[in-house]
Amino acid sequence: MDSKVRTKAIFIVSLLCLLLFATVALFNQKKVGDTKGPSSEALEAESPMTAVEEDQLSWAQLQSFLNDPGFFDKPDKVIAAVEEEDPTLHIEVSTAMRDIRVCVVDEANQIVKGYAFEVVAEKENYTDLDEDGFILIPDIAPGDYFVSLKPKLGFHVPYEPVLLTVPEELLYSPLGDVAYRTDVAKKESGITYVSEQDKTAMEDTTVKKQTGSETGVDVSSANGTIDWKKVKESGITFAIICCGYRDPDNGKFLEDAKFRENIAGAKAAGLKVGLYFESQAINPLEAVEEASCIIALAKDTKVDLPLFLAFGEVSGRASLLTKEMRTDIARAFVRCVDSAGYEAGIFGSKTMLEERITLTELPPSVLWNGEYKGEQTLSQTIQFWQYTDHGQVDGIAQWVHLDLMTK
Repeated sequence: MDSKVRTKAIFIVSLLCLLLFATVALFNQKKVGDTKGPSSEALEAESPMTAVEEDQLSWAQLQSFLNDPGFFDKPDKVIAAVEEEDPTLHIEVSTAMRDIRVCVVDEANQIVKGYAFEVVAEKENYTDLDEDGFILIPDIAPGDYFVSLKPKLGFHVPYEPVLLTVPEELLYSPLGDVAYRTDVAKKESGITYVSEQDKTAMEDTTVKKQTGSETGVDVSSANGTIDWKKVKESGITFAIICCGYRDPDNGKFLEDAKFRENIAGAKAAGLKVGLYFESQAINPLEAVEEASCIIALAKDTKVDLPLFLAFGEVSGRASLLTKEMRTDIARAFVRCVDSAGYEAGIFGSKTMLEERITLTELPPSVLWNGEYKGEQTLSQTIQFWQYTDHGQVDGIAQWVHLDLMTK
């Protein structure tokens, strides 16, 4: 072959190869362009948008995978985004005589039960073994103590030690811890007010007026549900209401089951109101506790009449008290109630007040005598006289105690 012809043939073949390569490259570029979708210029031409709308659309497109229910693995359990904070605890600390009393309470000032809390008093640890939220540290030397609650899992316990001065002698100021330790009674106390020798059958056991006297009733849960409006309309002007008692067996404080209902009803009906607490104290310290209990229960209402400590007939844990011991108990109660700004009173049968208490050794106080006779015969001046336990009053279904206010 002529060299010119060969050269020309090679040139033509090379040109055809280049043309083929260019055709394949152009085809691939067009295919890639189709998979990318329309250009931004094409989108703007087809659907003009403001800048804000374009941003919203882009954000929605970016989050579109969240709408795919299969994108994420489902967790075994739902976990709360924010965990609840541990409840905060603090302590109420008080003392009466050579002791430290600690109540563990929450932010609502409710005692926290069911945990073996520990407190520290001057580096000594004390545990709430019965988990009632109350720790008593008895027989401790007088002096100053820093008391704090130890950390407890599941609770927030701020480290705020409380400085307390433990006295040598009994204090006659109300104890705040008693309010936390008072439960609502599930049964009646069963107290007997008047001894057989102080009872004489009265011909007229209905409400009767005496010159210069007001007639009232004293009631507890034993009297059931009372219609206080009818009681008022029947001529009753005052009511002395049982607010609570100390259990005669275990010494626990119990609020009378009808106390709040009775005091609200009597006040709404326009009666004068006083309170009494059925005692089973066996020493002056327990008398201060009982005074503290009646003061705590009286604080939510305005009382018009005294706060009475009621000595029932000898029974229960107080059955072995001597005259001197009972006098000390009455004195401690009166002094504690006086220190809280209330008028204090003592209730008992004539036999109780004359033979089992030395009234002349008490601070000034109101006397309430239980004597079921035609007239009261106590040698001391009295202000209230419970003259029968068989009164009949409209609005009270059961027999009821009737009283005369003589002051």
